[in-house]
Amino acid sequence: MYIRLRQRWLLPILIVIWGPVPAAGSPLQSFFEASRTLSGQFEQVLFDARDSVQERSTGAFWLQRPGQFRWEYRSPYPQTLLSDGERLWLYDPDLAQVTVRPLAEALASAPAALLTGEGLVAQAFAVERLRENGAVTWYALTPRSDAGDFRRVELALEDNVPVQMILYDNFDQRTVITFSRLQVNQPLPSSRFEFEAPPGVEVVEG
Repeated sequence: MYIRLRQRWLLPILIVIWGPVPAAGSPLQSFFEASRTLSGQFEQVLFDARDSVQERSTGAFWLQRPGQFRWEYRSPYPQTLLSDGERLWLYDPDLAQVTVRPLAEALASAPAALLTGEGLVAQAFAVERLRENGAVTWYALTPRSDAGDFRRVELALEDNVPVQMILYDNFDQRTVITFSRLQVNQPLPSSRFEFEAPPGVEVVEG
C-alpha cells in the first residue's frame, strides 16, 4: 500500500528541511539559521518510472525546532505523521490505528542523527548548488549512505524558504512536493505536536 511506503521515506525528507543548523559555510545555512518554525500547505505528486502520475495528495504541515513536526495528509486519504522530538506517531484514521515508536528507532534506515542533533546535514548528505531561476535557488542533496529508500533530493529555496522538493527513490520513481501559504517563525501552540488517540483507535507500540 503506497500510503504506508510514503511514510517510511518521507521521514528523512522532513529531516533534510528541518534538521539542526548546518556547519558554517553550508549553502543551506541561511535557511536553517533564519527559521525556527515553518507551516503551510503542500501538494505531493508521485510519478512512476515512465513519468505517469500514480498518486496526487494534499495536506498541511507544521515544523518547529528542535525536532517537532506534524505532517497531515488530507486528500485523498487522511493520515498524520507527528513527532514531539522524542516519539513518532503514525495515525491512519481509515485503519483506526496509530503506531508509536521512539523517533530514533523509526528513523533507523535514515540519518536520524540530523533530527536528534547528533549530526549535520553535510555529514549525511553531499550538498550541491544546482542552479538559480530568478529568486529561486536549487540544491541537490545526495545521501552518503545507500541504506535509505531515496537516492537524491532536489530542494528549491526562495528567500531562504523551501518552495518545492523533488525526490528520486530507488525504484526510479519521482515525487514532487510543492509548498504554499508558507508562514515562517509564527508561534505554534505546543498542542500542535501532541497526540492523543481518539476513542476506539488501536495503539500499537513499536
